[in-house]
Amino acid sequence: MRAPCRRLTPLLIALAAALAAALGAGCASGGPGGSGQSEDRFQVTVENNGYVASSLRITLLPASGGGEYNLGLMTTVGSETLSIQRPYLTGSFRLRAQTNTSRQALHSPPFRLRGGGSVDWDLQRNFVRRRR
Repeated sequence: MRAPCRRLTPLLIALAAALAAALGAGCASGGPGGSGQSEDRFQVTVENNGYVASSLRITLLPASGGGEYNLGLMTTVGSETLSIQRPYLTGSFRLRAQTNTSRQALHSPPFRLRGGGSVDWDLQRNFVRRRR
């Protein structure tokens, strides 16, 4: 009865070692599909000040096109801070504020990010100011 266990033990050890090596490689590369790069943090404080009396979905748009980053839903008519962490937040971007009930949207003027950053967006004046 013990003979099959003796044959399985080296196989199980080899299988566990291979699994540990594969998991270690996945973690070193930043996880599934990761590039090993650290993630940049972007934070925006949206100053509504009653300009739009509705919930707004705030999105970060690369000026070059392509993907967009959903920052979240702003539910106040005052100011609200939203943030994300993503790799490669470098280049020219715009912000978009859109209500859930309308296809119309307000787009910010373009601004540059270098490895993430923080900005304030005044909706009424449609002005973006970088924070240090």
